[in-house]
Amino acid sequence: MHIMRILITISFVVFVTVFSVQNSGTVSFNFFNFRYELSLALIVIISFLSGLLIGLIYMLPSVIRRNVEISKLIEKNRENNGSVR
Repeated sequence: MHIMRILITISFVVFVTVFSVQNSGTVSFNFFNFRYELSLALIVIISFLSGLLIGLIYMLPSVIRRNVEISKLIEKNRENNGSVR
C-alpha cells in the first residue's frame, strides 16, 4: 500500500511538471473589475486546489460526526466488556 501511494505521488508530480512546461503561456482574465494576467498552468492549479479545499470543507462535518460516533461506541464497548479490541 505504501509503494502504491509513492507511485501515485510520483505520477502526479510528473503530470503537473509536464503540464506546467507545456502550458507556460499567459492568459488574461477578469475578476470583478480587475484584470489579471497569469500562467494557464497556475490558473488550473489554483482552480484544482480550490476545488480540493471546498471538497474537504464539505466533507469535514461527516468525518467529525463519524469520529464522535466511534468514540461513543468505544466507550459503550468498554462499559460492557471492560476492554477494547
